[in-house]
Amino acid sequence: MLPKKGDPMSLRISALLAVLAIAFTGCAVNPVSGRPQVVLTSVEKEKELGREAAKQVAEQLGFADHATSARYVEAIGRRLARHSPRQDIEYRFYVVDMVEPNAFALPGGYVYVSRGLLALANSEDELAGVIGHEIGHAAARHSVSRQARSAPLAIATAPWKIATGVGAAATSIVSPGLGRAVAGVGRGVGAIA
Repeated sequence: MLPKKGDPMSLRISALLAVLAIAFTGCAVNPVSGRPQVVLTSVEKEKELGREAAKQVAEQLGFADHATSARYVEAIGRRLARHSPRQDIEYRFYVVDMVEPNAFALPGGYVYVSRGLLALANSEDELAGVIGHEIGHAAARHSVSRQARSAPLAIATAPWKIATGVGAAATSIVSPGLGRAVAGVGRGVGAIA
């Protein structure tokens, strides 16, 4: 007799299968640290997630209306990205219309600096340090590896939460409220099933 859905034994079996699936298919080498890393998302899926999150950033925050600043950030970013250990993604650099000093990276190489941070940067070196830090997040696949760390529980309870989890994690960097909304989609679907 098979265990029923929601039964503790069923959850344990699902968790075990998830761990085995990760062990056999999800191991990769982190291009930044050189250490093994569990990643459940392909590079193509990571790029797709980044594109979707980038659309949300554009809609929610918009871009600063200063072409010279955008070109400046782009030029610094391009010079730094040439030295990234990860060259399988195209790095893109933007200045978002935010007065708060902030910078963030999305999956797939999208790097953002706020206009508020530009106003505080005392030198190109300081700005390069921030942009380089964000390139490091994208290169190390931090968004998708964070998803993989929580995957066994997610798989055991609701597989579709994985799909919304990466988008929510990336989006919450930009907008905590928007990130909660994206995460809520996964929880909502789980409640229906």
